[in-house]
Amino acid sequence: EKMKSLESQLNEHDKEMATLKEASIKSQETIQDLQKEITTLKKQNEEDLEKMKSLESQLNEHDKEMATLKEASIKSQETIQDLQKEITTLKKQNEEDLEKMKSLE
Repeated sequence: EKMKSLESQLNEHDKEMATLKEASIKSQETIQDLQKEITTLKKQNEEDLEKMKSLESQLNEHDKEMATLKEASIKSQETIQDLQKEITTLKKQNEEDLEKMKSLE
Protein backbone atom coordinates (compact mmCIF):
# COMPACT_ATOMS: atom_id res chain seq x y z
CA GLU A 1 0.00 0.00 0.00
CA LYS A 2 2.73 2.39 0.99
CA MET A 3 4.74 1.41 -2.10
CA LYS A 4 1.80 2.23 -4.35
CA SER A 5 1.49 5.61 -2.70
CA LEU A 6 5.21 6.27 -3.17
CA GLU A 7 5.00 5.18 -6.82
CA SER A 8 2.02 7.46 -7.31
CA GLN A 9 3.89 10.37 -5.73
CA LEU A 10 6.92 9.59 -7.89
CA ASN A 11 4.75 9.64 -11.03
CA GLU A 12 3.29 12.99 -9.97
CA HIS A 13 6.78 14.39 -9.42
CA ASP A 14 7.87 13.07 -12.82
CA LYS A 15 4.89 14.82 -14.45
CA GLU A 16 5.68 18.04 -12.59
CA MET A 17 9.36 17.82 -13.59
CA ALA A 18 8.42 17.27 -17.24
CA THR A 19 6.10 20.30 -17.07
CA LEU A 20 8.83 22.39 -15.40
CA LYS A 21 11.40 21.32 -17.99
CA GLU A 22 9.00 22.24 -20.78
CA ALA A 23 8.33 25.61 -19.13
CA SER A 24 12.07 26.14 -18.71
CA ILE A 25 12.70 25.43 -22.40
CA LYS A 26 9.91 27.84 -23.40
CA SER A 27 11.35 30.47 -21.06
CA GLN A 28 14.78 30.10 -22.63
CA GLU A 29 13.26 30.45 -26.10
CA THR A 30 11.36 33.55 -24.97
CA ILE A 31 14.54 35.02 -23.47
CA GLN A 32 16.41 34.42 -26.74
CA ASP A 33 13.58 36.00 -28.75
CA LEU A 34 13.53 39.02 -26.45
CA GLN A 35 17.31 39.38 -26.66
CA LYS A 36 17.10 39.30 -30.47
CA GLU A 37 14.35 41.92 -30.38
CA ILE A 38 16.43 44.11 -28.03
CA THR A 39 19.42 43.83 -30.39
CA THR A 40 17.23 44.74 -33.36
CA LEU A 41 15.69 47.70 -31.52
CA LYS A 42 19.11 48.97 -30.40
CA LYS A 43 20.38 48.78 -33.98
CA GLN A 44 17.27 50.55 -35.27
CA ASN A 45 17.66 53.17 -32.54
CA GLU A 46 21.25 53.84 -33.61
CA GLU A 47 20.16 54.16 -37.23
CA ASP A 48 17.38 56.56 -36.20
CA LEU A 49 19.87 58.65 -34.21
CA GLU A 50 22.15 58.85 -37.24
CA LYS A 51 19.21 59.91 -39.42
CA MET A 52 18.23 62.51 -36.82
CA LYS A 53 21.76 63.91 -36.75
CA SER A 54 21.76 64.10 -40.54
CA LEU A 55 18.35 65.81 -40.57
CA GLU A 56 19.45 68.28 -37.89
CA SER A 57 22.53 69.08 -39.94
CA GLN A 58 20.40 69.61 -43.06
CA LEU A 59 18.00 71.78 -41.08
CA ASN A 60 20.87 73.91 -39.82
CA GLU A 61 22.11 74.34 -43.39
CA HIS A 62 18.62 75.34 -44.52
CA ASP A 63 18.37 77.81 -41.65
CA LYS A 64 21.66 79.38 -42.73
CA GLU A 65 20.49 79.54 -46.34
CA MET A 66 17.18 81.09 -45.28
CA ALA A 67 18.96 83.72 -43.20
CA THR A 68 21.17 84.55 -46.19
CA LEU A 69 18.13 84.74 -48.49
CA LYS A 70 16.23 86.96 -46.03
CA GLU A 71 19.21 89.27 -45.79
CA ALA A 72 19.47 89.41 -49.60
CA SER A 73 15.73 90.08 -49.83
CA ILE A 74 15.98 92.96 -47.36
CA LYS A 75 18.89 94.45 -49.31
CA SER A 76 16.93 94.05 -52.56
CA GLN A 77 13.96 95.87 -51.05
CA GLU A 78 16.22 98.69 -49.87
CA THR A 79 17.76 98.92 -53.35
CA ILE A 80 14.29 99.00 -54.93
CA GLN A 81 13.24 101.81 -52.60
CA ASP A 82 16.40 103.76 -53.38
CA LEU A 83 15.86 103.31 -57.12
CA GLN A 84 12.22 104.38 -56.83
CA LYS A 85 13.30 107.53 -54.96
CA GLU A 86 15.89 108.24 -57.65
CA ILE A 87 13.27 107.73 -60.40
CA THR A 88 10.90 110.12 -58.62
CA THR A 89 13.66 112.70 -58.26
CA LEU A 90 14.66 112.35 -61.93
CA LYS A 91 11.04 112.63 -63.10
CA LYS A 92 10.58 115.75 -61.01
CA GLN A 93 13.81 117.21 -62.34
CA ASN A 94 12.76 116.24 -65.88
CA GLU A 95 9.46 118.07 -65.45
CA GLU A 96 11.29 121.15 -64.15
CA ASP A 97 13.66 121.02 -67.11
CA LEU A 98 10.70 120.78 -69.51
CA GLU A 99 9.10 123.79 -67.83
CA LYS A 100 12.32 125.77 -68.19
CA MET A 101 12.60 124.75 -71.84
CA LYS A 102 9.01 125.83 -72.49
CA SER A 103 9.64 129.15 -70.80
CA LEU A 104 12.71 129.66 -72.95
CA GLU A 105 10.77 129.05 -76.16
